[in-house]
Amino acid sequence: MIRSIIITVLLVVACMFSGCGVISPEAEKLKSNVSTYEKQKDISKTILEMLVNRDSSGLYDMFSSYKRENESIDNQIDELFALYDFSEFDMEQVEYNSVNGEQTYRDGRIVFMTLSDTMKNIRDNDDIEVWISYYYIVTDEKEPNKEGLVGLTIIRVEDKNRFRVG
Repeated sequence: MIRSIIITVLLVVACMFSGCGVISPEAEKLKSNVSTYEKQKDISKTILEMLVNRDSSGLYDMFSSYKRENESIDNQIDELFALYDFSEFDMEQVEYNSVNGEQTYRDGRIVFMTLSDTMKNIRDNDDIEVWISYYYIVTDEKEPNKEGLVGLTIIRVEDKNRFRVG
């Protein structure tokens, strides 16, 4: 009897230290949100870098192939850079305001996922404050050609005037 109890205790302790066990749905969701947040911040930083560096081809490549084939994204980006210049913006000042995206799971894997963000505290070279928001499809199993940047919007804070790409 004592031997059975000792073996059971040892198995429980071994299981705890080996990482096996049951993870609650809340804990699993939190882990998923952390990686989603990191992915979202990476996308936000990449978009902002493209705008600061005036990298029209890099920004164009971020858009989904569907958007590039069905809209004149390159002309819209050219117009964006004609209207706005962020080349002197210090990227350390930006405030990221992550918005929860949509996620669809099937058989334990993500089959559809979107991310969006509204970056604030941004000023162009003319000292005009803007917000930059975007919508990005990370995964679309049904239509993979729609994966990528879907839309990018520059919003002037003072008058809420918007310029959209996509």
